[in-house]
Amino acid sequence: MKLFHYFLFLSLVLGCVVPLPAQRSIGFSAGTGTAYYYGDLTDNFNNSFFRPAIYLSASTYITSGISLRCGISFGQIRASDARATSEIRRMRNLRFRSLLGEMSFTGVYEFFPDKYFGVGWRKQTHFSPYIFGGVAVFGFDPRAKYQDKWIRLKPLGTEGQYIGDSKIRPYSLIQPAFPFGGGINLRLTDFIGISMEMGYRITFTDYLDDVSTFYPDPDALAASSGPIAVALSNRTGTVLPANSIRGNPGVKDSYVFTTLSVCYYLDRRP
Repeated sequence: MKLFHYFLFLSLVLGCVVPLPAQRSIGFSAGTGTAYYYGDLTDNFNNSFFRPAIYLSASTYITSGISLRCGISFGQIRASDARATSEIRRMRNLRFRSLLGEMSFTGVYEFFPDKYFGVGWRKQTHFSPYIFGGVAVFGFDPRAKYQDKWIRLKPLGTEGQYIGDSKIRPYSLIQPAFPFGGGINLRLTDFIGISMEMGYRITFTDYLDDVSTFYPDPDALAASSGPIAVALSNRTGTVLPANSIRGNPGVKDSYVFTTLSVCYYLDRRP
C-alpha cells in the first residue's frame, strides 16, 4: 500500500508539472526492442535469451535539457540451464519464461540540450546523448514447460514456500525497481525524432526465474503442492536431499530493456 501511495504521489507531481512551462514541449514515444534477464539461470552473456519488447512513454520538458518521463514497457524474459557453460548448471536443468510489464517514472538529462527546443523551432536536426534514472513497478509470472504445457511456478512453491514449517515465504509478483541507463536522442524535424536507449533495472527480488535458495524435502513438497511441483522443483533426474543448493539468494535478479523509439513532440508555444 505504501508503494501505491508513492507512485500516486509521483503521478500527481507529474500532472502538476505538465501545464506549468507553457513555452516548453511535451513528447510522446513508441518503440520496440528487446528484454534480457540476469539471474540464477544466466552465467555468461547469451544472445539467445533476448526476447521482444515494446515501449510507450510521455515526457514533459522542465528545461531544454531536463525532462520528466512516464513510461510503460512490456516484454518477455527467459533462460535455461541447458545453455550454461557450467556442467553443474546443465545438470540442474532448470528453465523458465515470463511476461513482464513495467510502469516507470524517470528523470532525463540531455548532455547537449537544444536551447531553442519548445521556444522556437529550427529547421535542422539536433543530436544529444542522455542519461536517466528513477523508480518503477513491474509485474512478472514465471512459468516452466511440463508435458508440453507452460505451468505457473509461483502457486507450486517449488522451494517449499507452502510447506507448513518452511522459513521461505511466497514471493510477490508485483515488485519495485530502480531503472537507470542512457541513450541518444536525434530530432529530425520540428515534431519528429528517434531515440535509442538501454536501461538496466535493479530489483529487490530473487524470483524472476522462481529460483533462489534450496531444494525442499520432496515428500513434504508433494504433500503441500502435488507431484508437478516436485517435478518442476528438481529436474536433475536424481533424488536430492532437502536443503541442497538450488540457487544463490545473495544476488538479486535484474533485467534490461533496449529500445528504438519514434518520438512526436507537441508545440507548446503560445
